[in-house]
Amino acid sequence: MKLVTKEIKNQLAKYPLYSQSEKGKDAICAAKFFLCGGAHTWYVLEADLKENIAYGITVNGYGECEYGYFSLTELQSLRNRWGCGVERDTCHKPTPICDMKNEGYLAKFINKLYSEAEA
Repeated sequence: MKLVTKEIKNQLAKYPLYSQSEKGKDAICAAKFFLCGGAHTWYVLEADLKENIAYGITVNGYGECEYGYFSLTELQSLRNRWGCGVERDTCHKPTPICDMKNEGYLAKFINKLYSEAEA
């Protein structure tokens, strides 16, 4: 599956690297990718499409979340042990990360991170 479609390119063009760093929990998640089998999910907040680098939140198979950079080229070539690759969430619409309450591990991470920051 092609991860970065024309529609996603247009969305990510609105959010170059470092454009949302001050927004915190109000940063817009422009795209969502996941590895089949539930092992990992990538929530893309910003990107440099010329360099194929993205910044966002990753969630691993244990539900551990972190902010970080990742290569879109590597995501495209990544396979799990059954040979399935990373896919894009075709139902995802650009959404502030604080409003993504149906994303269990992400919602817990955001709530904990920003409630501690506000305390």
